Amino acid sequence: MMITVTQQIQNVLRNRRFIIFTLIFPSLWYLFFMYQFKNAVAFNATTLAVFSGMFGVAGSGINTFSTRVAREKKYYDFMNKISPYNKAKYLFDSLITQTMLNVMIILTITLTGLLFGNMTIEFDYIKMVSILMYYGFYYIIIGYILGTLFDDETLTSVSFPIFMGFMLINLTPNAVSFNGLKFLGDVQKIFPGYYFNDAISHIHDSQKVMVDFGIISIHLLIVLGLVSIVSMYKKYGTGRNA
Repeated sequence: MMITVTQQIQNVLRNRRFIIFTLIFPSLWYLFFMYQFKNAVAFNATTLAVFSGMFGVAGSGINTFSTRVAREKKYYDFMNKISPYNKAKYLFDSLITQTMLNVMIILTITLTGLLFGNMTIEFDYIKMVSILMYYGFYYIIIGYILGTLFDDETLTSVSFPIFMGFMLINLTPNAVSFNGLKFLGDVQKIFPGYYFNDAISHIHDSQKVMVDFGIISIHLLIVLGLVSIVSMYKKYGTGRNA
């Protein structure tokens, strides 16, 4: 398994899209907003680092991982037929790979904050990063579903708009002000990003964090169910249409 994980990480690190959109861009985004709002009363460099990390984690799953799945799915379909290495094992290995890459993303942003900002590492930050890593499973699975459904050329064109759509539903009233767009906040409650932001905003309230953690877990179970549905569709639905 670890050989496969190592190979996946090496392949990702050769991908310029990963380097630019999930390592460099979130770090620059963090620096920009850190200098823009450093004099604001409510500014928190640590929380901003976590939200910047969320953008990187989402981009890694929706942009980079989805296109990789789309490129490699024929090979793994073939391996599924001739070896014990089935799609469930591939998804499990991918969860490990992407989580390791997500750790790399947050480490890059953390180092940026320590070198160029006034960020400090405290226990609250470790708790917030742990929640982010767990929440990152959601985007990994979404990326897997997108890669299974679409080819890599299509995803190259549409993955960024999809990413921006997911980011829009992540910018909840807890993170930014919508100036009266209450309906958008109501829509966001359907998605786990609302509860991730809520947990980060109430990191000192353990009971509140556990409730939000539980709701995120429910969303993870839902998208895992979607993986099964998509797999059955690709196996039986496309076969009938052929």
